[in-house]
Amino acid sequence: MAERALIIARAVGTNLQARQILRDQMRAAEEYCRRQGYQVAGVVEVTHKYQAAEALRQALSRGGFEVVVARDPTRLSKNPAEQANILAWLRSKGIRVEFVTRS
Repeated sequence: MAERALIIARAVGTNLQARQILRDQMRAAEEYCRRQGYQVAGVVEVTHKYQAAEALRQALSRGGFEVVVARDPTRLSKNPAEQANILAWLRSKGIRVEFVTRS
């Protein structure tokens, strides 16, 4: 059985440019999941700079995935300390985090 992945895409705002950024991130993550053999179990779109951690908490409470896929670490947060906290928290829950590219 294929591992299930949750894709997270983040762009601040809801204007056309932000929507295109979200679509590009999702497309890249979906392609990455295909190459890795993951089944996409869900997509989280974050449009506020401080929503990623809360969106991931809500997704984890629903379950159904073993790995989180994002374009790069900045999709979790632009703040390196917050990135580290989110990564540590997910790993403590047994969730792997993989990035399409490195920033």
